[in-house]
Amino acid sequence: MTLELVALDRITPRPWREGGGVTRELYARPAGGIAAWQLRISVADVERDGPHSAYGGIDRRFPVVEGNGAARYFPGGRRCGRALCSLLPASRSAPIGRPAGR
Repeated sequence: MTLELVALDRITPRPWREGGGVTRELYARPAGGIAAWQLRISVADVERDGPHSAYGGIDRRFPVVEGNGAARYFPGGRRCGRALCSLLPASRSAPIGRPAGR
């Protein structure tokens, strides 16, 4: 395996489907979009409150690179704080995200 340095400012940000931010995809294997992923690493800029996109069958992790993180609100009123929601198992409904401090 060869390590590759990736500079975020050299990756074109792509807007989220729901319009709440942008994502820079650092790595996806195999290539070919959501249906093919076994591993994907990306960095997102969260611009405002809003729903997470639903990716059925995909476990997701949300480490905080910069800032104070976000709370996530699930259907039915359940809320997770920053540390508890670093993992969203594939079986969960897509939550609403709210950046910390808002």
